Amino acid sequence: MSEGQELMRLMKLAREKSIDELLDAAFEGREKTVDNVCRLYVFVDRSFGAGEYPNRPELGSRVTRTFKQACETFLENAGVDKKELEKFRNPLPGEKGFRSVLEEFEL
Repeated sequence: MSEGQELMRLMKLAREKSIDELLDAAFEGREKTVDNVCRLYVFVDRSFGAGEYPNRPELGSRVTRTFKQACETFLENAGVDKKELEKFRNPLPGEKGFRSVLEEFEL
């Protein structure tokens, strides 16, 4: 499946599935691990944009907000706190997942 097809599939799931069903549908039977859910969350956040605006939440991406809620619920139940998730989303140099600006331009 191409990245474009995957984006369309995730957008459709965010519209059609409840928060409780969303991750199961997104993973299509693949294992829901903390690492996989974090990766999905980061992919959705980068692909669909920020899900929140401090004073105007209706302006944010509905897809991102929906997946954020589903992912955060799963991660909280797995014992991952929001601070750890933020480190995964925005790793510092030397941490797992960090990409330099030069690496970003290579894509």
